[in-house]
Amino acid sequence: MGKEGVGLVGVVGGVGGGEGGGEAGQGTRGPYDLVLKGGWIIDGSGNPRYRGDVAIRGDRIAGVGFLSGAAARETVDVRGLVVAPGFIDMMGQSEINVLIDNRVLSKITQGVTTEVTGEGGSVAPLTDRLAQDDSDAMKKWH
Repeated sequence: MGKEGVGLVGVVGGVGGGEGGGEAGQGTRGPYDLVLKGGWIIDGSGNPRYRGDVAIRGDRIAGVGFLSGAAARETVDVRGLVVAPGFIDMMGQSEINVLIDNRVLSKITQGVTTEVTGEGGSVAPLTDRLAQDDSDAMKKWH
């Protein structure tokens, strides 16, 4: 990726109810809430990245492609950044870290929006019996 891959803009939401397919404009429901302009789009399909814009209306991706002239309440220049759907960490093991800092910045800054955790054990819900049986590290959370 070279110098372009230095940042990541996560996009959460499904494509639907919008122009999609690279059409420009406002559609029938007014302007977009947000347009991310000129980023490297990785759409999760397995295809190579491509440069383009992503428009968001409400909690949905409403348009993808070159959306020049699209009206939006806010436009962000994301040239040089990657625009991608949120990633799922299938074995995160961040149960204790999320109790320390619930923003979980180490995940969010990498584009992780969903984490499956507690596969082998978990600090919550922690009953009296589990606290008694578990390690000293677990007892401090009870």
